[in-house]
Amino acid sequence: MKNKGYMVLEALIAIVIFGMLVVAIFPSLNFLVARTRRTKEDSQAAVYLQEGMEATYNILTQTSDPDLSNFSPGEYQIVVGSTWSLSEITEEADKDLDGHFQRVIRLDPVCRSSTGEIETCSGSNEDSMSKKVTTTIAWTQNGQPQKIEAEMIVVKL
Repeated sequence: MKNKGYMVLEALIAIVIFGMLVVAIFPSLNFLVARTRRTKEDSQAAVYLQEGMEATYNILTQTSDPDLSNFSPGEYQIVVGSTWSLSEITEEADKDLDGHFQRVIRLDPVCRSSTGEIETCSGSNEDSMSKKVTTTIAWTQNGQPQKIEAEMIVVKL
């Protein structure tokens, strides 16, 4: 009879130890799941950013215009049809990609000095063959606004 008491006590101790391990490990698992979700969103934002930069580069460099002066400074979105194109953003909804991410492509003039160096625009020194492209991806993650951004200078040769 004494052995049965020890077996019950051993089983009870094992259950308590197992419960303590579960309680100790559960927050770590919860953290890992949340971190995985954040990493997935960050990766998707990076893909949208790269897509925006590459599409804008291709649109600007393959236009039939001899220069880039037809693209006025402002905020644009990528329009996908039989060919990709840029369209000025007229409403906040135009920025929406998939209900979660927003992409804005900003085109700004590039100005050059007499030696060809890029400088702050002061009026008449704008380079019609170049545009500064800034792509911004914004989203909300756990109630906090997030944003990534990339810039490049596109030169039509």
